[in-house]
Amino acid sequence: MTTPTPPALSTFASDFSIHAQIKFPKNHPSSMRTIASNKRGGCAADAGRNGVALYINSWDTSDGRLVFEYGTSMSGCNKVVTPNAVKYSPDGWVGVGVTYEDATKTISLFVDGVVQVREMTSDKVKPQTIDQDVHIGVGVDDDSTFFGQISTFVVFGTALDEENVRYVNSLRADSATLKSHYTTHVQTLLGLDEPDKKKPGLVPRDISDFAATNSRKGQFHFQATSNFMPEGGGRFEDYKDGTGGEKQFTQEVLDASDEKARGRRAEIKASMQHVWAGYRKYAFGFDELKPLSKKGHNPWGGMGTTLVDSLDTLWLMGMKDEFWEGRDWVRDHLSHDHVGSVSFFETTIRSLGGLLAAYDWSDDKVFLDKALDLGTRLAHAFESPSGLPYGQTTLNGHHSNNAGWTGGSSLLAEIGTVQVEFRYLAKATGIQSFADKANKVFEIMHRQHPNNGLYPIYVSSQDGHFTNNKITFGAMGDSFYEYMIKCWLQGDKTEPEFREMWDESMAGVHKMLAQKSSPSGLSYIADLNGGRLDHKMDHLVCFMGGALALGAYTDPEGLDSPRAQRDLKLAKAVTYTCYQMYARMATGIAPEFVRFENGKDMVAGSNAPFYILRPETVESFFILNKLTGDPVYREWGWEVYQAIEKYCRTEVAYGGIDDVRRTGSKPTDRMESFFLAETMKYLYLLQDPDTEVDILNKHVFNTEAHPLRKLELVKKRAS
Repeated sequence: MTTPTPPALSTFASDFSIHAQIKFPKNHPSSMRTIASNKRGGCAADAGRNGVALYINSWDTSDGRLVFEYGTSMSGCNKVVTPNAVKYSPDGWVGVGVTYEDATKTISLFVDGVVQVREMTSDKVKPQTIDQDVHIGVGVDDDSTFFGQISTFVVFGTALDEENVRYVNSLRADSATLKSHYTTHVQTLLGLDEPDKKKPGLVPRDISDFAATNSRKGQFHFQATSNFMPEGGGRFEDYKDGTGGEKQFTQEVLDASDEKARGRRAEIKASMQHVWAGYRKYAFGFDELKPLSKKGHNPWGGMGTTLVDSLDTLWLMGMKDEFWEGRDWVRDHLSHDHVGSVSFFETTIRSLGGLLAAYDWSDDKVFLDKALDLGTRLAHAFESPSGLPYGQTTLNGHHSNNAGWTGGSSLLAEIGTVQVEFRYLAKATGIQSFADKANKVFEIMHRQHPNNGLYPIYVSSQDGHFTNNKITFGAMGDSFYEYMIKCWLQGDKTEPEFREMWDESMAGVHKMLAQKSSPSGLSYIADLNGGRLDHKMDHLVCFMGGALALGAYTDPEGLDSPRAQRDLKLAKAVTYTCYQMYARMATGIAPEFVRFENGKDMVAGSNAPFYILRPETVESFFILNKLTGDPVYREWGWEVYQAIEKYCRTEVAYGGIDDVRRTGSKPTDRMESFFLAETMKYLYLLQDPDTEVDILNKHVFNTEAHPLRKLELVKKRAS
């Protein structure tokens, strides 16, 4: 085409043009996908919304339209939108752009050099100057990330006419010609030249924060990578003693938090879409996907554990096509006939819990039928002399046993963390024996009346007596206490023995286990071993923040009672400590456990500095946010999410890391099913102000984050 004469420089400081080549995947995530932005999202009329944003997809859709949004002193979200979805060339690339001419108050949107829409504005409602820092491929709040590639992003200090827009578009990635032809017009250019030289006006997503990759015909394109940098510990210290956030939040503050959360919710859903696409492509129907080697493997007996464990996450995120595809696999391929010895506890919470939650949300009988089959096989584990379940049971036979390393004993957490599932199964099928067997465990434990309501973790399956004296709210003890309060809530508070056990145990925690670190005074729950305190706290213990808060908000004596306030204060304080377990590590990710050393506060356990994608901390963030409304828990959760994205994400999924103390740590080749079932779900629900989940009135989460309706709300359905 004929080379046009560049336009004269504008006499208006607010004139501009933006142009970029983009490549967007066909199956792109929904909601806004930022090409460039220097304004915060949302419609509030404040300084943070001044500026402009260019993105694909109207709010919370995948309509594929090009949107130009601009803020003014009157509104933060004035928009011009193309009437149709952007059409991409056969190679997947397309040129998009916007111009604003102040003299005529005209905004024009272009696709491949052709104007798609023009709108007039006014002096009072017009785009503000774009001389603020421009974020490429991500929103100013580090959200609404672009998925795909961006090449030859350029900002002009004038409004290009149609002829010049067509010419710029025709150059594609020829940034050298762009620069030479528009020497005095180009304000910012991200293109082929000098790929590792920093460019002004592109912070924090400047050229050094993009991964340059060779594309077709020698082009470069740039794909955003996470630029999250942990800000370190010691922040939010007013939450340290459990009293922070006690102020009443105005409706304006709560609405602003909800608005921000909805954008973050879309980011987390996109991460779930990423990992599910990897699982679907490389390991569909396998127990797990190896995130580096891109292979499926079956460490849980070959029951499609990740698929079953993830079903309700898919449902709650609105990924219904993926959910129904998973349902079809369950219907057509899930069989327990070939499965030998399994962990009774893990199979119950992951597979049985996953099937029941999928049924509870979808009302599809396929899931209940499979749950009944699995539950019937698992129930053989209860056939011990005492009625306490064995740790291992055979699904295609009739043999159960305890592992040798336990000395033949059962583990406290394993015998006491199956009740929510079996009680629901009994209610849904009308087979009461499932509930009777599960409830008997707590009847036996209730009769033990241990000192201070604290239960040792090894229990004889022969007679129900304790076989050691170690007490912990971490591994092997944790979820036994969790199910005290949850069974009481599941039964609509009609079974007082569960609440009595809970209150006795929490009194014991305050008396025997609750400690403060030195010098910062961080609250933690220690272990008790042989009568001596062991000043360590597992990541697993971080569930206690949420459990204590749930107990406080449902206390029969009332939330304002001294007991409830005592428990709520500890809930907040311990959750702050769990947040610090993340914030104080170089990666912003918590280790498997920490030790509390005098004068050093916390240090990562020397033999366990790893992270395996655990969920307990964000679980407590979710519960405390829902109960208290405090937006701070969303902020902490967003930090955790960004750290996971930076250090754990792989090409097809996510993996743990070996050492959270080292920023050079790379993902490992293991992704437990609980990452999709729990961690992703809690991160999403934390940022979802519109969820149907109701933790006070309607739902009880099992320990694998499967939300089930309370028993009084469950319809019995013949199988």
